[in-house]
Amino acid sequence: MSMTGVTRNSEFNLDRHDWPPKGHLKRNRFVTQYEYLQSGGLRDVYLAKDTVTGQALVAKRFNQPGYSWSDDVELSQITQSYAEAFNEHLGYECVQCITPLIDGCTKDIGGPFQAGEKVIIEPCIGVRAYKKFNSNNGWHDEVTEEMAAFTHFTYNESRGRLIVCDLQGVKKSGGRFILTDPAICSLSQNYGATDMGEEGIRAFFANHTCNYICNEWKRHPRSSRSYHTQRRTSFR
Repeated sequence: MSMTGVTRNSEFNLDRHDWPPKGHLKRNRFVTQYEYLQSGGLRDVYLAKDTVTGQALVAKRFNQPGYSWSDDVELSQITQSYAEAFNEHLGYECVQCITPLIDGCTKDIGGPFQAGEKVIIEPCIGVRAYKKFNSNNGWHDEVTEEMAAFTHFTYNESRGRLIVCDLQGVKKSGGRFILTDPAICSLSQNYGATDMGEEGIRAFFANHTCNYICNEWKRHPRSSRSYHTQRRTSFR
């Protein structure tokens, strides 16, 4: 279970290696020695490695009971679909959302992991450069116009049914944003514990100032309510 060549400063090379990997995934391809990296509202993140490519990965485990990794996969796939449409609209590749893999721990995994436990495996996109661009409660950073516009784009593309938000990840040197762990706020409120429903949509637009990308797009009707925003993800 060697982690040789991979450190917390390593990054997966998405330009040279496919993700998800193509072909059959052999047993024990992904390994970890459970070096802790960081935690979010639901997940603890550990450094891992792809033994075939030598690339750096992360292994994520839930730090609270009662949640399913299939929701994370679905949210990422939906976000990537919107990202492809957004890129087509812009005429260049601006956004990519990582689709994670669900893997099972072997009986001798050790550390904080339990035998048979399901975990998420995905590329390590850069611990030091990792940043949150907006949340699912209306909070947003003040400088990343592309991410605000992307969330606005998802509202228009879905005809007002949802927004993709809680955007986080890294901005690469060429200007491409690599995202992971998104949330969706929807009228149906069918997208898990981070789906804050129409209130989440209202909160986004209450705090969103349109920019050069999105200033001609439709907005959700403004609410007179004042929203408490925070950088941390909100949960129902």
